[in-house]
Amino acid sequence: MATGYLAKRRQLVLSIHIVDSRHEPTKQDLQLHEWLEESNKPRLVVATKSDKLSNNELKKNLEHIARVFNDDSVMAYSAKSGRGRDGLWRAIKSAIQSGIETSV
Repeated sequence: MATGYLAKRRQLVLSIHIVDSRHEPTKQDLQLHEWLEESNKPRLVVATKSDKLSNNELKKNLEHIARVFNDDSVMAYSAKSGRGRDGLWRAIKSAIQSGIETSV
């Protein structure tokens, strides 16, 4: 099963949990979040399709997603507009660097 494989991967320095910013987190989203949390895995919640919402709707939905996951670090992302791309890459690079420093 994938969870066993992921639980044992020391090289897994960051899990990126992708959710749709336009919708309520699904049952599967909640299950994955719970597993990552219980497994003490580093994670980042990325809310995609942020370009499909007005700024007010996006702010409201990001706050809701953050409440549902009890995680203030939810990041808005849009492949179309590029919103969040630089921040996401910074988070990935930082996690990789931290993983390298930890393993040395």
